[in-house]
Amino acid sequence: MHYSITMQKYQRLSNIALNRLFEHKESKIIALLGARQVGKTTLLMELTSRWPGKVIKYVGDKLEDAELWRGNFRDIVRELEANLGERFDNIEKPALLIFDEVQKIPEAFDNLKVLHDDFKKKIKIAVSGSSSLQLLHRTTESLGGRVEIVTMYPLSFTEILGRQPEPVWMEKSGKDFAFILDDIIKKSRVAEEASRALEKALVFGLFPEAYLQEKVDEVRLLYQNYHQTYIEKDVRDLKEVGNVLDFDLVWKIAHRASGQLINYTNISKETGLAHNTVKKYISILAASFNISIFQAYSRSLRRRVVRSPKLFSVDIGFFNHCLDIFNLERLAAAQLTGVSFESVMIAEFLKQERGFIRGGEPYFYRTSANAEVDLVVERGVDLYAYEFKYSERRPEPSDFNGIRSLLTAARDRLKAGFVVSRYPHAEKYADNLFAVPWWYFCS
Repeated sequence: MHYSITMQKYQRLSNIALNRLFEHKESKIIALLGARQVGKTTLLMELTSRWPGKVIKYVGDKLEDAELWRGNFRDIVRELEANLGERFDNIEKPALLIFDEVQKIPEAFDNLKVLHDDFKKKIKIAVSGSSSLQLLHRTTESLGGRVEIVTMYPLSFTEILGRQPEPVWMEKSGKDFAFILDDIIKKSRVAEEASRALEKALVFGLFPEAYLQEKVDEVRLLYQNYHQTYIEKDVRDLKEVGNVLDFDLVWKIAHRASGQLINYTNISKETGLAHNTVKKYISILAASFNISIFQAYSRSLRRRVVRSPKLFSVDIGFFNHCLDIFNLERLAAAQLTGVSFESVMIAEFLKQERGFIRGGEPYFYRTSANAEVDLVVERGVDLYAYEFKYSERRPEPSDFNGIRSLLTAARDRLKAGFVVSRYPHAEKYADNLFAVPWWYFCS
């Protein structure tokens, strides 16, 4: 299959956070976290091209940079001032310090803390990292109160479809039906572009380089490289991983299980690994931006943590890679388009809302009577529910059965429930139950 698409540079949601470096006299350090190849370095380099002052760049993988930042703070200041060509006291426009893959140099965090405290009006700092296991620990320990953490994901549909993307999912969820209907009519022009984007994303995934390819063979090779690089560069150095080959097997099993409940016992039997080892490896996958784990929603906080969680690939390309299915017709023949669509939409929510820690807490809902809701978002005391259907047909009242079950259990806490599908129109089924086209939450 061949896709024709114009190579272009998308505006990224993470720019919203990076732009705050321009706005505040004493802004926090911005820590940009995300998997390899999601575009962190590209975004930071684009930031440097817009910066009005001088820019200094360091990379955690470079030996000379590692030697500098492991050393004495005064030597670091002298090196920075030499690169800037003047002392910090004389700088009129704040300089920008970019530190890529900073987690490779743990000693750098203490020095960044002092640099920020001593020269916060003279230098702005943006760091990036591809392993939250190391980076989150160090930022919490050394940079507490001084850092704003932003999670960067692969491309989102709001970035693909929007000229100035912003997180709109939860904002639109709270609107009444008159607004929803009017908004969908006004933006119906994006429907055709959105349909093409979805079809391509389900096959190519949404890592920027993969999505912008035209041939499936190139995409297949890219995901093989993503996989290999992750294992060789991010995993081998982790002391928590006893055997890389065993970990790789869990990686493949986890991605093949996207959209399913996690059964640690079954994975343990399949791999021959201890139950606790499987749980540890699944946690590492989540911490290193490969998978997302959702807990089951219930009104009892105690009961939330004892039910089996659900797992999703952060990018559907990993799911396709592990099954070796980069073809929409083959996905349909294997009855996988439904779970692929659900995974893509779950990822879209995370990209828009969780990346800014502003979208509420996501769960899924399942009862012993098999009533299900794909996504439940708890925002304060309010709940919002979403059921994802790949179908193009007009939704049936029965498509809301899971949401109605949640409505009965949660009563007035459920503010709105949506069936989200490829059906092109918006319809109202009850005061707070709506059917909307999937791209409504992405444009």
